[in-house]
Amino acid sequence: MAKLNWVNYNPLMHAHLDAWRFANPNIAKFALSSDISAFIEKHKTDFLDSKVKVAYDGENTVGFIGTGFCKEPFDGKHASLCLPLVVINPALSRQGYGRKMLNEVISNAEEIVGGEVESISLSTHAENSAMNNLMQKLPFQKINLGKVSVYFMRCKGVEKL
Repeated sequence: MAKLNWVNYNPLMHAHLDAWRFANPNIAKFALSSDISAFIEKHKTDFLDSKVKVAYDGENTVGFIGTGFCKEPFDGKHASLCLPLVVINPALSRQGYGRKMLNEVISNAEEIVGGEVESISLSTHAENSAMNNLMQKLPFQKINLGKVSVYFMRCKGVEKL
């Protein structure tokens, strides 16, 4: 599988991607095209430089990942790359694209946030079995918070997944 091509989410070009989110009952129900600004505004103290990146494999839209540079969840001091949103094209589910997208984002974490990254965290609904199964195969620590599972990884010495 070749390297993915990444572009910034554009509400005019990518509004159709909202349907992928609404098709999955375990993903938060805000529409990116209309509510992402409100979400970022609400969480602006948590996430600095929030972005949504859309991944392509050739002409196929593979999925998208929300990224934010925030304070590490355990000590509140160190830089962390937060991934509050990971969505895969349902037609390409279970073909390795989720792992590939996460691998590329993790491998390029410092470029994404423009500096050193101490850790990476990702949260998902506890009932999102596809994402939870994938995350359990990766070098993340899992923290159960009721309806939400948080995955956390230190970046020092992390190789490709």
